[in-house]
Amino acid sequence: MVKRVWRATILILVFLLAGGPVRAETKPEGYDAAQEEFEGLPPQQRVNLQLLLIAGGYLDTFALPFFSIPTFEAIKKFQAGNGFEQTGWIDDPQIEKLNKAALPQLELWRLSQVTAFGAVTIWMPAGLDLNVKKFENNIDMSSQNSSFAAHIEFRHKENLRSMYKNMLAALSKDKVEVVAKWIDSKGTIFTVDAVADDGRAVRIYEFQYQDGALLEVVSFDARDFQLEGIRLHTLMTNVLLSSTERNPWITDIPRPFNVSQSHQTTDRPKDGASSGGVITGTGIFVTSEGHVLTNAHVVKDCKGDIQIRAAAGAATGQVLASDKVNDLAVLKTSLKPAQIAKFRANARLGESVAAFGYPLSDLLATSGNFTLGNITAVAGLGDDSRYYQVSAPVQPGNSGGPLMDASGDLIGVVAAKLDALDVMQNESNGDIPQNVNFAIKAAVAQTFLSGNNINVQTGTSGAALQPADLADAAKAVAVFVSCKN
Repeated sequence: MVKRVWRATILILVFLLAGGPVRAETKPEGYDAAQEEFEGLPPQQRVNLQLLLIAGGYLDTFALPFFSIPTFEAIKKFQAGNGFEQTGWIDDPQIEKLNKAALPQLELWRLSQVTAFGAVTIWMPAGLDLNVKKFENNIDMSSQNSSFAAHIEFRHKENLRSMYKNMLAALSKDKVEVVAKWIDSKGTIFTVDAVADDGRAVRIYEFQYQDGALLEVVSFDARDFQLEGIRLHTLMTNVLLSSTERNPWITDIPRPFNVSQSHQTTDRPKDGASSGGVITGTGIFVTSEGHVLTNAHVVKDCKGDIQIRAAAGAATGQVLASDKVNDLAVLKTSLKPAQIAKFRANARLGESVAAFGYPLSDLLATSGNFTLGNITAVAGLGDDSRYYQVSAPVQPGNSGGPLMDASGDLIGVVAAKLDALDVMQNESNGDIPQNVNFAIKAAVAQTFLSGNNINVQTGTSGAALQPADLADAAKAVAVFVSCKN
């Protein structure tokens, strides 16, 4: 049984690392409807749902903020096993069942979060009565009854290909049977699954991190069905990999939740620009191959070609992907920009910011508008953590444009401004709110792009630029977007 499960896990791992979200031509029946429901959850709850599926024994791979065939099939597996219609999406009555399936294991493990090697997050199963030894470059943990043990180590200047060969040779010498193994073509990550003569399962996982590599070796008694070692190890590996990324997608230990309460209910602040049957907005070059990031609401009502105009020239754009929940879309153009945006996460309250866009294009300068301000809150309406609130003035048509920090890194995508008149009449006793504007955080945008197999550059937050230089940097990556509605 352990051998079959691990072979399947390796195949799923290869699928996710190589392919990411599923292509249109390979989508199974019902996939699109399930994906739409899934994307109605905030990104962190999408991940939490998958972590519960892992804890419940239905998913054997990585929990990611985008939908995939393994997640779709795991939900259907859960539904089939519990007498529900196999839709690939879980509603509230079903999530109650999933909570009950996952809770016994979560309560047994009692996952505890610790930080090691600078910024690496590790989940330790404190409920297993662990002996823990923590050193500068490694952590060892083992349960009192020896049913579970783990060794996690940061290895400086590690050559993964050599380590992979040495690991296989050592296992062969010790007469440990390797049941599944895989290393990527670039030699940046490998996994080895094995079973010892005494029935203990061993899983080895190593991947590049900083100037070296992180090694994780977990062993457990595969005959201890109460422990559910495969599920536990899958969760531990999930958070380990997530925490080493610039924008971790797992930020909390899995916990029960309610689907309907998790769906987004806060309306997007009113924005948009439409004149004489023409919709206009702004976009951002995010790759040298001509990918343009903008807001979903900028292009959702476009009929016919979407026109893109930039310093690199003019061209039409095609929508590659759209996320209406997070109000993001990515277009593909034939343009080859000289400069592209560099993404930076975790901007701070009070930081200086700059916005650039093409607002009110039938009234204002067609060369674009540049404004300055500050981050006035690190969350949007209703404490929505996907947004920054900023004081840099924006107008209809700024939507989809870059919000930059003082050094010219992209920290957000301008999304909307508060409807001041509506708030004055209904919410604020006659006061008019001023410069209450919102931008989608770069981390959210980067996750969306990554989920669609688009890799972006990251910034270094260097020296502050003079306003005129910052305006040039913003204009260089911005594009004017227009279409007919």
